[in-house]
Amino acid sequence: MQFNMAVKRIFLLSALISLILILSTSAYGGGLSPEDKLFIVGAGAYEDKLWDVAALAFSRLLTEYPSSKKAEEVTHLLGVCYTQMKEYQPAIKVFMGFMEKYPKSSMYQIVLIRLGEVYLKLESPNEAVKIFQLISSSKNVDKNADAAIFTLGETYVKMGKYKEAVEEFRNFPQRFPESKFKNESYYWAGEALFNLENYKDAKNYYKKFYELMPEHSLSDDALNGAAWCEYRSGALKPALASFNLLIAKYPDSELIPAAIFRTGNINLKLSRNLDAQKAFKKLVESYPKERIAVDAHLELGKLYIQKKEYSKASPHFEKAQESEIVEMRTEASYYLGESEAAREKYNAAIAAYERIISYGISDMSWVSLAYVKIGVNKERLKLWDDAQAAYQKALEILEDKDLKAFAEERLKIVKAKPR
Repeated sequence: MQFNMAVKRIFLLSALISLILILSTSAYGGGLSPEDKLFIVGAGAYEDKLWDVAALAFSRLLTEYPSSKKAEEVTHLLGVCYTQMKEYQPAIKVFMGFMEKYPKSSMYQIVLIRLGEVYLKLESPNEAVKIFQLISSSKNVDKNADAAIFTLGETYVKMGKYKEAVEEFRNFPQRFPESKFKNESYYWAGEALFNLENYKDAKNYYKKFYELMPEHSLSDDALNGAAWCEYRSGALKPALASFNLLIAKYPDSELIPAAIFRTGNINLKLSRNLDAQKAFKKLVESYPKERIAVDAHLELGKLYIQKKEYSKASPHFEKAQESEIVEMRTEASYYLGESEAAREKYNAAIAAYERIISYGISDMSWVSLAYVKIGVNKERLKLWDDAQAAYQKALEILEDKDLKAFAEERLKIVKAKPR
């Protein structure tokens, strides 16, 4: 590797010397100073994006002519060359040197911007934020600083510094009225405000972004954010309308499965069970492999149980047992047990309740309830010894007074049964 780099440096040096010689023999270049020749070669290579050649020319100019009138401009361009070559540490060194040597330069903010961008490329957001904060706190922010300030706010959001993000994005449209990031700043203001639970203002920003940029890649997310703001604020009917608009407007969005589930959830809260059932059914049929489809199966099963349609309920509870969340698996197994017992399939019911115990859930109220339910169904099968054992295990951990009294009463009755 070192050999290859050495060869590369020799090649570049040869190329640089050749370019200077060509320039020296030309009609135009004959009267130029060596310093000017280096600059012209470097600038030409820079324009042609020959970053290696440009960097070599600029480095030699600064080394051989440190007091050059072009040193300020060349230092900036050299830092850009290193950045383009992904040689980030040399770039940082050059930009830091510029800031130290030219603190009153008209390019000072541009160099700050460049330095912050290098830190982001190095995945050092804390260092980038420090740099961009210097720009943001300046009384006269350069019009070209819009990307840096936008990135500062975006980085704040990603770092969980939502108050700081809100401050940057709320001021952004006024500071940079012509910026290409102006409209997108409304979206990020919404994100920050949503995380601060300021749902009223967040909704307004989300909607403003959506109305201005309905075809943007973040527009579906903005509409989803507005819907969630309404939902969290208790405005269920407007939330339902927004989620339905999202589903209709962006049918291919990855947000659709969750949006469909939320429409079902809202319809349940509004006591529109039939509409809720349609939503959950659409979700499990259209997106059977989505994680949230498991949640929909649980809700569908509950709706069928309410209508005493147990044969339709049980398959949904069986699917819901596939959940990655132990609490949801537990609930699904419980309702499956209830559904199977209602169908007089007592062994299947017992198996469902036994699964609750096997999950290792920390909430012992579920475990004690499972033992009680096992006892009840063992009684139905006239397995008195098994029923007695189940009630005894339940009583060892039961805390609910009513359920404890029930288990004690059943235990007395079971013990009295002739064997």
